[in-house]
Amino acid sequence: MWGWGDWASDMEVSDKHPKRVFVKRVIELEVRLSYYDRIKGTVPESMLETNVMAEDAPGPEYDYDSSGEQLSPFSIISVRLNETDQILPK
Repeated sequence: MWGWGDWASDMEVSDKHPKRVFVKRVIELEVRLSYYDRIKGTVPESMLETNVMAEDAPGPEYDYDSSGEQLSPFSIISVRLNETDQILPK
């Protein structure tokens, strides 16, 4: 069984140390496979204080955000049609 307590003492090393990078990556992958709050509850406080785990739960990443910075050609057509209230023929 994996014990985070065994790794807690190794988190005082630099950010680039292999053990710290390994633990950080394992936690990232666990969060992807489970719930953020559940994983955060299993990690000791001493490890959380060393910023091995993100402070906030990850959110969705959208390819085409509604900010208008990067729209696909189909999104541009859709926006233009909605702006001019045109109805597509059936």
